[in-house]
Amino acid sequence: MSDKVMQITATLQKISTMDLLIAIAGISLILVAIIIAVWQKTHVVNKTEAALAKKKKQRYWLNMYQLLSKNRITQRHVDHLTKRLELLSVYRKEEIQVGVAKFTAKLYFSVIGSFVLGCIFFNDLLSITLLVIAAYVIYQTHVENNIQLSVLRVYRELKQGVASVRLEYKKTKDVLVSLENVTVGNRVAGIFNDIKQVVSSTRGQQALNEYYDKVPFKEVQTFAMICYNINDTGDEFTGDTSTFDQSLLVMNSDINQKIEKLNYEKLKFGKLEWLAMVGIVMTIVLKMIISRMLPSAAILYNSIVGIFIQNGVIGYSIYAYWSVAHAHIQAFMDKDDRPDIVKWMMQKDWFLNLCKLTIPDGKKRRIMAQNLEKAFSKQKPLDFHAQKLTFAFFGFVATMIIVFTAPMIEYNYISNYTGSFSLTGSVNYKDDKGNIIMTHNEVLKMDKAYINTRNAGKWEDAGDIGDTSLKTVDENNASEALAGQDITTQKEIDSFILSYMPKATTMDLSDQRQRLEAKYQKLKNNRFHWYYIFLTFIAAFIGYKIPDRTLKKRIELAREEEEEEFLQLQIVMLVLASMNFDTLETLGHLAQIADIHKASILKCYYGYASNPKEELERLGRTTQSENFRQFIAKLKETIEDLSIKEAFADLEADREHIMNERSAYIKEMIDKKRSKMGQVALRPMLLAVYGMLVFPLMYTGITGLIDITKQISDL
Repeated sequence: MSDKVMQITATLQKISTMDLLIAIAGISLILVAIIIAVWQKTHVVNKTEAALAKKKKQRYWLNMYQLLSKNRITQRHVDHLTKRLELLSVYRKEEIQVGVAKFTAKLYFSVIGSFVLGCIFFNDLLSITLLVIAAYVIYQTHVENNIQLSVLRVYRELKQGVASVRLEYKKTKDVLVSLENVTVGNRVAGIFNDIKQVVSSTRGQQALNEYYDKVPFKEVQTFAMICYNINDTGDEFTGDTSTFDQSLLVMNSDINQKIEKLNYEKLKFGKLEWLAMVGIVMTIVLKMIISRMLPSAAILYNSIVGIFIQNGVIGYSIYAYWSVAHAHIQAFMDKDDRPDIVKWMMQKDWFLNLCKLTIPDGKKRRIMAQNLEKAFSKQKPLDFHAQKLTFAFFGFVATMIIVFTAPMIEYNYISNYTGSFSLTGSVNYKDDKGNIIMTHNEVLKMDKAYINTRNAGKWEDAGDIGDTSLKTVDENNASEALAGQDITTQKEIDSFILSYMPKATTMDLSDQRQRLEAKYQKLKNNRFHWYYIFLTFIAAFIGYKIPDRTLKKRIELAREEEEEEFLQLQIVMLVLASMNFDTLETLGHLAQIADIHKASILKCYYGYASNPKEELERLGRTTQSENFRQFIAKLKETIEDLSIKEAFADLEADREHIMNERSAYIKEMIDKKRSKMGQVALRPMLLAVYGMLVFPLMYTGITGLIDITKQISDL
């Protein structure tokens, strides 16, 4: 009985306070979850109580939204998510606020959970921080995916509603009656009701403009404009068809293309992004398995090389997950693309002066300005350069923290490590019956006494101790040092070990001598090396280049947004061409629908009277889209020679051709992205295998082979 008590006591002594607290917290959470589940299953709620509870919850989440929207930490996230939901134009204000509050609360719970997991699996601050970032990115992507599913539902119901309005119009020839008799889904019912109110409003254009501000969904804006203008000015009939009928047919074909695109992306990508997260899982699993199988590899994992490999795999896994996920998520181009951290840094006079001194001049600056203009960015060249310097600065600081803390992490790990440092060696602290003969704390006490003795200058042979063979950190060099010690020194060390391990055998004494000397040498040589500083400059260079890549992606996104907007403007032009508007009035209506080109079209609109041709030419230069340039070129013909209707007589034929080309282009681009993202998603797993498995095995294998070779040569 006493032996079992001793074993239990020894086992409990091995458990750290942190592990015990984590175990207690885990058990408590499981018990709480079970109690809540049982209570929910047994507790019966009537309809009145359920309604009151729902109202109380909604009030709670609305209050939570107000708190989160005013908090400096969560404000930007809440604003961004609110704008994303508002773009759908199908949620009430209260629904958006409740949804955002719930999403944000769940996000921060997942961040806290990932922080706890990071503290369990990792012992360096950067790895824990990266795991928290991973949780944030995963949940943010989950929210974006849910929004995309809502977008798909809105498109499907909008398509059904537009088709229903068109059929009703065929029967009644009245826009308002068609809107009253429309058959639509629940999600877009409010949209059609609002449009009906706009069409029947006595305030006319003012009501329509207010609706544009209220509802940013492009297709909904276009549909509202078509209904209002046809109802206001009348329709133009040609045989069995009309302008209203043709406009709705074109609009539905546009919606069909968007639905096909979303479905094709969903089919091609599926859950591909989760493959990238395998890199993080494999990093944790391989580290645990290899550390148990090869204790000497654990030393490498906790060295500066191991920490860089580990953080590199985790960091690239996050990047790969984000890249793959956002390759098939409908992008949201923020109008203000200046990061908050850059705005804050630019408030510092020293940083602003540094930016002004280091900003490129001449050709590089002109190219930077042109790229920012192509991306429809609000940043000036100075702002963009400040962003590059900010990213470089924080990359430098983060890497500096790693290179300074990594030796401390390695020192702490080695100080508490009691296993063998050899690939082939093993150290046993149990007897033949499995009884513990020496606890972990007792071994550490012996190690500390040995290191103090060595630091005092004892047990060093005058001819060999202090030789360069002891300057390395490998155990084979520790073996050479021990070989140089005389018999007297070895006997003293054996006596020292026996004072802590009375039952040690000759083999145990040999293993302990090598282990103690190897540990002493590793601790002695553990320090910051001057060449680590080069890593900080490499990180700063990478940080400096990140905004360039971000700007390139924004330019691509802006090009796609331009094409989407151009298709909407074509639908609008179909209606405007039938109303005999002049060029100036047409520009005014286009500016109401436009988003990307809104500022450019408004500038052209206000300056048109003074110099029409020059203003239209300037408008054409602001776009990357060749189709939009041709569109503007036709507008130029309407200044003197042609009417809007004559200039855009071939609009339907051109649009059909553009739609066919665009459909083929979209599928080709999705296929290319899927092929590219498949490789990106696979790389984190390969990096984890090579960095956390192959490299440690090769390193320990080579050092072990050198050790054995030297031992054989000494025989």
